Amino acid sequence: MLNIVIVALLQGFEYGLVTLGVMLSFRVIRFPDLTIEGSFSLGGAITASIIAAGVAPIWEVIVSIVAGFSAGFPFISLFLLIFDLRLEQNREANR
Repeated sequence: MLNIVIVALLQGFEYGLVTLGVMLSFRVIRFPDLTIEGSFSLGGAITASIIAAGVAPIWEVIVSIVAGFSAGFPFISLFLLIFDLRLEQNREANR
């Protein structure tokens, strides 16, 4: 019974971090970024596949980090490009 409580608390903590990531993207940055959901699922799927293949745990972590980076990097590049264009438009409007 105690094991179920510990697992539930750990999963709740992980999903709480995902929720904070979504809240930050919608409220603070004001740009809808749903990469957190996709990269979270992608990392879990890759980790499960590597565990099933019997690979060492350190490689699971490394491959999952690289996959999460690969999922997030194109979006953050696009966001920074759009954000820079908005800054340029605001500068020209204030002149």
